[in-house]
Amino acid sequence: MARIRTLKPELPTDRKLAQLSIAARYTFVLCITQADDEGLLRAEPREILASLYPHNQDVTAESLQGWIGELVSGGFLRERQTVDGAHVLELTNWKRHQKIDHPSPSRVGPLVKPSRAPREMGASSSRPDLGPRTLDLGPESKALVELRSTAVPDTARVEEHTNGRRTREKALQLGAEVVFAYWATRLGHPRVILDKKRQARLIARLRENGGDVSELLYAVDGALRDDWLMGRDPKAPRAYDGIDTVFRDRGQIERLAETVPNRVEQHPFLEQQRVGA
Repeated sequence: MARIRTLKPELPTDRKLAQLSIAARYTFVLCITQADDEGLLRAEPREILASLYPHNQDVTAESLQGWIGELVSGGFLRERQTVDGAHVLELTNWKRHQKIDHPSPSRVGPLVKPSRAPREMGASSSRPDLGPRTLDLGPESKALVELRSTAVPDTARVEEHTNGRRTREKALQLGAEVVFAYWATRLGHPRVILDKKRQARLIARLRENGGDVSELLYAVDGALRDDWLMGRDPKAPRAYDGIDTVFRDRGQIERLAETVPNRVEQHPFLEQQRVGA
């Protein structure tokens, strides 16, 4: 029996979706058609390429990953993982926008449950596989919530505040935590810990750009599009996607961020406006 998917007429007028490339928008529509009844689809590079673009020889796995990266950054897709380590994409707010009679159970397999930020300051994470400074990325993430209250809300930029140096330093630290957590999740380093060396490098980059957290988040998105950093280049012996490399210096940040199309001043992740299918 064919599965019925609803493409709402207001989809083309969605402002957040309009900020993405045309290829990313078309990929989003294809994801809606190929997702299972729970809004999930397997996302191993070759498998999803064959699923979405079976007859387009000019579409490569690398270009598709770039479009998916745009959709993830925009909040239209979430990256998930099965308990056996397979990559999965989840369309956000699927059940809100799709009503399927007699839905079939998902075939992608049981998923690793997303972690939730501690409800109280100082509470420890419930995820046993993460280090003590590895951070959650949900909309109620402690670091993100504190950053919103410390930095200027509209721009997520660390400015001069009446509270003085202590407030500015706290905002820089929180900004570094948000960037680290985004890097760890997007580039697949869930076990890496935010130690003093990594934190110092991120804070240094934030000092250089006036505390523009969004620019560093865009640099992470740009790293995903870089064949050399991600180890996709035939001449690259391995991936060079560590904190020291991605956030090496001011020039590296500018180069990576500029490769991301349709950027807006505030990175979509900081807005935390989840728009689904």
